[in-house]
Amino acid sequence: MNSFLNKVFRLSDIRYFWLLLASMLFFVFALLNNRLKPDISTTEEWITYGGALACAFVWAVLNYVGQIKINALYRKRNSIGAYVDSLAMKKEEKADLLTYLHDYVKDLEANGKSEEEAVKTAIGQFQIREFLEVSRYSGLFELPAHYYLLGYAIVFLAAIIVIQCLLGAVFPDMFLLQAFKFMLILYAAAFVLLPILYKVADVLVRKKMIS
Repeated sequence: MNSFLNKVFRLSDIRYFWLLLASMLFFVFALLNNRLKPDISTTEEWITYGGALACAFVWAVLNYVGQIKINALYRKRNSIGAYVDSLAMKKEEKADLLTYLHDYVKDLEANGKSEEEAVKTAIGQFQIREFLEVSRYSGLFELPAHYYLLGYAIVFLAAIIVIQCLLGAVFPDMFLLQAFKFMLILYAAAFVLLPILYKVADVLVRKKMIS
């Protein structure tokens, strides 16, 4: 449970937060602009609301792409210890592999290679072997779960409650707070739905990789 909560509230996992923030402020501006101009043209509404939504869409795409990581098996490593530590293996298996690679490096050095060349060669040989043995369903990319989006939804929900309290007790007619509340409601709902869309994207990416 604690592990799950840590993932949910690891808010720093989000990418391009500045773009998301710009989208949110743009949306609030659109609401205020609509309030101040009751006779606003349809074109201007399309520009303001459409701009905010387009900005949010671009953020969602960039955030998804920014979360994708190269599978540890295929990453370049210049240290045997760091490479072995990055692999999803049991502790005993890691120890055996570490010993094997160190012995292999010593053999390569005895044959005239420098330490750096020997390390790269040893890791490269192991990567090739694992690449040939790995399941075809284990792709080049790691597609992480996006728990942090639920964390942001919870934070936004808390902010909505605070704003509602302010509207009820202190600023009952303050449109700016109402605009922020409405924006937060929409974005909180989007953060709940976005992981589902990301999962759909994950399925499409995996199908593309194994096709």
